Amino acid sequence: MINSNVQGCLSGKNGRWYARVFWYEIHNGKKRRKEKWIATGLPLQNNKRNAERILKQLIRDKEEELQAGPTTVNRRMTVSEYMLFWLEYRKTDKLHPIREDTYEGYERKIKRHIVPYFDRDGLFLTELTAEHGMH
Repeated sequence: MINSNVQGCLSGKNGRWYARVFWYEIHNGKKRRKEKWIATGLPLQNNKRNAERILKQLIRDKEEELQAGPTTVNRRMTVSEYMLFWLEYRKTDKLHPIREDTYEGYERKIKRHIVPYFDRDGLFLTELTAEHGMH
């Protein structure tokens, strides 16, 4: 799940401004905070406003990235993690929203059937083949 509420702050370290951007994602049905530190390259002295502008742009960029959804599959993502991620993404999808009752039905089926089936082997998404649905 992606929360488009991206936030950030500035920190000074070794005489330079650093931006910290953070957001939340759902992994295995649990909300996890993610963050990224980005060097602005700006010296601390007389550059706070410039650093704030950079931070605002970094936040906008991350929000756009999260709204666009995943563009590549994370090789360490299990099938179960992906299904839960997909479900949360569909819930917040601005272009193709699903109704609340549809979401609840999908959630029930994913958590009752798909997650237990694929968690038993810890199958990664990149390992999934058509044969896995035959067992």
